[in-house]
Amino acid sequence: MRLIEQKRKDSIYLYFLAKGQRKYLGKPDKINQEKAKEALILLDTQITEYKSFRNKIEKYLYGKHEIEIKDSEYKMIFFDMDGVLFEKPWQESKSRKVAISSWDLLFKKLGQYDIYEALKKNFENGLYGDDVDSYVKWKEATCKTLKIIPLKEKTFQEVIDSRILSRGAKELFQILKKSKIKTAIITGSFYRLAQRAQKELDEVNHVRAHCRLFFDDNGLLKRWELNKTDYNHKIEIMEELALKEGIIDKNGHPDLNQCVYVGDDVNDLEAFGAAGLAIAFNSQKSIVKKAADIIIVGGDLTEILSPLFDFEMDKEKISFYVSKDVKDEWLNFAKTKDYSTLPDFIMKIIEFYIKEERASLKNIE
Repeated sequence: MRLIEQKRKDSIYLYFLAKGQRKYLGKPDKINQEKAKEALILLDTQITEYKSFRNKIEKYLYGKHEIEIKDSEYKMIFFDMDGVLFEKPWQESKSRKVAISSWDLLFKKLGQYDIYEALKKNFENGLYGDDVDSYVKWKEATCKTLKIIPLKEKTFQEVIDSRILSRGAKELFQILKKSKIKTAIITGSFYRLAQRAQKELDEVNHVRAHCRLFFDDNGLLKRWELNKTDYNHKIEIMEELALKEGIIDKNGHPDLNQCVYVGDDVNDLEAFGAAGLAIAFNSQKSIVKKAADIIIVGGDLTEILSPLFDFEMDKEKISFYVSKDVKDEWLNFAKTKDYSTLPDFIMKIIEFYIKEERASLKNIE
């Protein structure tokens, strides 16, 4: 299924392709509601079918088993947000591939990314000081810049809505709720995105976010609130929330040894050192992976369940194994094909895998 925007003269017309048919949706400001609802129903059906298909294939290929819900020595998990609960997009720099945050995406959307890069470089070079509040000073300067640009609420909301939840996020939080493990988000990103995570995941117990933006009646950025939620300040929040949840030692102090922290960047290092279990999720930085007790690579958040429930595992847990041939074919597919052909592509990978690497699976039905 695909959505097509076709421009004719000064107007844009929307169509969706499904099952070999092209159906007219209307214009962006005048959508045919019945056709749009029909498109959503078809899309939901495809998503459900795809998830069912994917689960079966993963079970065959990787021997993925149902998670056994049992008692865990850990009572609370703290999550970073950008790159952990939400996927981070990637971009190529001159020397490496880097992940970009919601702050990056916002300035890219505004067409002012060079300004944000300059502000970031000022922070990295110590222009805002070298104390624990330097991050707040950097973001204060950033918010002032957003007001000058100016930032419209509609643009901001489009960036918030564009973020994609990490694979397995919803399933993970459902399991954590059943196991009675408390959860919290601690992020240096936007409060509105954290609110979205709390709403969509439905089982997040606490949210602490760095930046909350307020807009005037004309939809322009009016003011902002910045909370101390990053670097060293994450530990203070962890202790505050652990105490609130009654996770304490014999002296009545917050016991972070019973807590887990899941992060992906250098601003999580202090929290890694304080938590009883530190999990690096999809991190590209060696300093972060070295500091972690467990490394998850592959993008599926449910992989953190293994160390939580004391399953045997090495430090590094790879959640998606492929051969180089399959990886190359996948990259070529991603560049040249649309996602409506994804099931066919998955089947092609499965056939290759069974034939070349796992001949013993050829009789699986």
